[in-house]
Amino acid sequence: MPRSAKNSMNNNKLNASAAVLFDCDGVIANSEEIMFAAGYEYIRAHGLEYTRREFAAISIGGMGPQSYVSVLAQEYHRVHDRHMPHEWAEDYCLRVYGALEERLTVVPGVDAVLENLKAAGIPCAVGTNAGETSTRHKLQTLGLTGYFNQHVYSWDNGARPKPHPDIYQDAAAGLGCAPQDCIVIDDSATGVKAGVAAGATVIGFTGGEHRDEDYGRELRAAGAHYTAQTMAQVEDIIMRRFKGGPSPGPQRG
Repeated sequence: MPRSAKNSMNNNKLNASAAVLFDCDGVIANSEEIMFAAGYEYIRAHGLEYTRREFAAISIGGMGPQSYVSVLAQEYHRVHDRHMPHEWAEDYCLRVYGALEERLTVVPGVDAVLENLKAAGIPCAVGTNAGETSTRHKLQTLGLTGYFNQHVYSWDNGARPKPHPDIYQDAAAGLGCAPQDCIVIDDSATGVKAGVAAGATVIGFTGGEHRDEDYGRELRAAGAHYTAQTMAQVEDIIMRRFKGGPSPGPQRG
């Protein structure tokens, strides 16, 4: 069982109106390195030359899927002087999602955080630029659906995608909370901007294997109030914020 009953989060009464809003890929599901590796191999085999940092910015940088495919299509046209074949995007997605089905795991430590939040009575929701159906499938695969009680919010619910605040505003409203009473955990500059624009306190998570060592600077520049490299650090920030005690200084993740 994840560390829970003995954790100090459960030893004090927490803010009754508080909630935590999680991004999914790279925060809950350890999916972004898988998607990055499968996608990077595929585009390079088709003549699209990006550095790892450049490809990370578009493939796992928080873009919605429509924007992501549009960027690749433009680059394909520039390189090959012809439009991307219709089947190209489908083949790409099959490659990426096939890799996810085989290798998807939970981000280390997030299950413990979710268990402790549940024990403390703090509701949680997911706010993502990925599709709702694929996000629910990931949560089910990882055995985490029960922590969110169907509260999954996405651009395909009708909201504008991140960096607009809509997804996190909808998630807060769905939980019956004001955004300013929520903590957002996101691992992209796009998502951080969305959380800040919504009025939430934002933790930028830098623990992904695919992220550069200095990635925390980018998230702080996007407006993150804190950065954290591990879920233990994330939990410490949540606990201190919701107890109303002194918050730790930004974690240099």
